[in-house]
Amino acid sequence: MKKAMVIFLAAMLLATGLGQAFAGPIGFGYVNNKDVALRRGIGGKTIVRLPENTCVWVLESKNDKKGTLWYHIRAGLNVDHTNVDYTGWMKAEFINAGEQVWHDVTAVSASGGMMALRSDGTCETAGRPISYPDGWISPRGWDQSYDHVKQVLASDWGMEYMLITEDGTFHSTFGANPFRASRFRLLGRAGITYGITADNRLLRNVDEEADRHSWIYPAGGLKSKELAHIVAITGSYCRTLLLSDAGEIYVVSAGEDLDALPEPDWENWTDIVSVDAYTCSLGLSKDHSSAAYVAVRSDGTVLAAPQELANVVGGWTDMRAIRLNPNWILGLRNDGTAVTVGLGKTVPPDVSGWTEITDIAAGGDFCVGIRKDGTLSFAGEHIFMGEGHNRK
Repeated sequence: MKKAMVIFLAAMLLATGLGQAFAGPIGFGYVNNKDVALRRGIGGKTIVRLPENTCVWVLESKNDKKGTLWYHIRAGLNVDHTNVDYTGWMKAEFINAGEQVWHDVTAVSASGGMMALRSDGTCETAGRPISYPDGWISPRGWDQSYDHVKQVLASDWGMEYMLITEDGTFHSTFGANPFRASRFRLLGRAGITYGITADNRLLRNVDEEADRHSWIYPAGGLKSKELAHIVAITGSYCRTLLLSDAGEIYVVSAGEDLDALPEPDWENWTDIVSVDAYTCSLGLSKDHSSAAYVAVRSDGTVLAAPQELANVVGGWTDMRAIRLNPNWILGLRNDGTAVTVGLGKTVPPDVSGWTEITDIAAGGDFCVGIRKDGTLSFAGEHIFMGEGHNRK
């Protein structure tokens, strides 16, 4: 009898929404009304009133006793060029999040912030405030000015966002006017921005011709007809990796490797379907970071360098893609599930519930996956902190 009563009460609670909570963050959203109260608890005392279009990180959702849905959020007050971190509760009706914002997504780039590209050529920006010549602006608004977008890119620290439109024009938040000296077909970020133009020239910082002497592999560099086959660009602070449609890796020096680590055997990095590079801690010591490289072969096996990274992911199989973060690694399996592993003592975001994922991106303190239906899965806990701002 008691067992039946417990089951009955549990069913009633779920039906009414009392105490109902959903695991995992809902991710980035936006305040959709003016001066909405952020409260200390559900229905509690007001902490602050948030302006319209304030970007928020939705941690969880929960219904009150009346069945009204509330969001537990972290808010970055960057509309007025400041960046103050608040955490509290807000009625869900005042926040656009989830499928209201992140739908029909075909590509995503994440760092300290995030950009998502939709199938209709529009895009959405979220996260930290955007670096701009005249100061800082809200992450939403800049991206609303563009359509016919074919590639989006978030900078390493999420304070600059870039895109290329279908006509090849490069646009960046760091500069009032689009860069029109060259038409681009592909961008990549490696501390330095690299781009391949429509006539297949490799440019560094989007406007400087890449020096042929900066090529690591092949030594003589790639000619225009070979650059035409490059399909992806990534890199660490010291190396930029280019992936060809034949699955081969080519390497450009993006700066001096202060640790003088030996180069991987790039000639044997073949049959590659996905590649990433970053500057990672690798768990060697608290203050030690190193250039790190990882690639997934068509058979689902993994190549990684240096050896400290290979020890962590070199045994992974049945993989489709891997993304590096300074302190943890995100992987996508062929079955559409995901896995994370921390470097050193770092606890990575929990992606154990992700399914039907087609692509992934790793931000500074969060990660995101594109579902088969074009919606997004989020994990982690984003903190709205930008350089030069105070936290309260």
